[in-house]
Amino acid sequence: MKIRLKLTKKWGEYAVGDVVNFDEGKGRPLIANGTGVLVGRNIETAEMKQAQGNAKAKAKAEADAKKLADEKAKYRAETAAKDKAKAEAEAKEKAKVDSKKKK
Repeated sequence: MKIRLKLTKKWGEYAVGDVVNFDEGKGRPLIANGTGVLVGRNIETAEMKQAQGNAKAKAKAEADAKKLADEKAKYRAETAAKDKAKAEAEAKEKAKVDSKKKK
């Protein structure tokens, strides 16, 4: 889990007063030795995770919708081809019957 520290001493590339996010394992020792003070939970991290989850859910929903639309289109095409073949067979049969009647 991430924690947010406000630095009371310069630490690495960060200046005094910077608010920095750390993992608990890294941040707790900095609090203990007086390099930083706990500011609070990292709300941005939680919001980012939620946004990522929402994006994944949206992408999955879009993929499912596309798959469904593709399946419907395939079914319609197959049905249309069957109907056309059936109509052609019926027309051929009718033409055969009509030619026998004329004789």
